[in-house]
This record gives sequence, structure tokens and C-alpha cells, in this order.
Amino acid sequence: MRVIIFTLVYLMFFVPAAALAGEAPTLVPYPDDPTDDLTPTLEWEEVSGATNYKIQIDDESSFTSPSENNTSDTSYTPSSDLPAGDVYWKV
Repeated sequence: MRVIIFTLVYLMFFVPAAALAGEAPTLVPYPDDPTDDLTPTLEWEEVSGATNYKIQIDDESSFTSPSENNTSDTSYTPSSDLPAGDVYWKV
């Protein structure tokens, strides 16, 4: 019981709200948009308190079957080629 109470107190007072809420970072526009680069480096601004980011990439704007990757950095370069054509991404 003490562990649960300690955890709740810690979460309420010491973890930034943005980290709990999953605040989305601001994406940095790709400089050569559109591009023929199939492994572009995607970048975004840091979210205060965030320790990890989940990147989703899909060729559908509805993100019906995205590839997902995690990183602690504020950039990501796909390890394999993205599909040719329009590609959508979010963090």
C-alpha cells in the first residue's frame, strides 16, 4: 500500500504533465520537401521531460498500418528505404 501511495505522489508532483499527457512535439520541416531521399532524417523539437519518442511512418495519411520506432533522440533516420511517393510521419 505504501508503494502505491508513494508512486501516486511521485507522479503527481515530480513527473512533468507533458510527459504523462504524451504531448506531441513540433516537427521540423524537411528541408528538401519533396525529396527523392528514401531514408531522410526526420527531426522534431524536444518536449520538456520526455525521455522517449515513438515515431510512426505510413504511406497512408490515416496511419492504418504504420511502422513504429522508438528513440530517445530528437531525430530518426529509417534503417531501410521508405516507399516511393507520399509518406506521412508523426511523433
